[in-house]
Amino acid sequence: MAISFRGRSWCDGRDAFRSFRDRGGTLIIPALVFIPGFTQHKAQGTSLAALLLQVGILGVIRYHKAGDVDWIAGLILAGGLLVGAYFGAGWAGKLNEVWLKRAFGIFFILLGVRYILTKSPTP
Repeated sequence: MAISFRGRSWCDGRDAFRSFRDRGGTLIIPALVFIPGFTQHKAQGTSLAALLLQVGILGVIRYHKAGDVDWIAGLILAGGLLVGAYFGAGWAGKLNEVWLKRAFGIFFILLGVRYILTKSPTP
């Protein structure tokens, strides 16, 4: 199911993959698990903490200056992210470490297959 806003389709499967890929967690979380040996739970929490300032504030300032922020859409998405992050973190915290890592790994496999099979959009 997709949500349409101003003629754009959001929240379908493709956008979910793009959104996750663009967040930085695809590199940071596995690195925190493998290099310093963080648990999956600690790596996910630490990644969110590290990305909060530069992605949340400084990135928006730069995009706004370039005229690339749709504030209405951003606020709608922020509400969904707020609720999703709260409940998602609670759900992930209840998962066994092994199952959380498996779910994360399966997501990466699906993301990798999609990345390999999808033609890059032309600007």
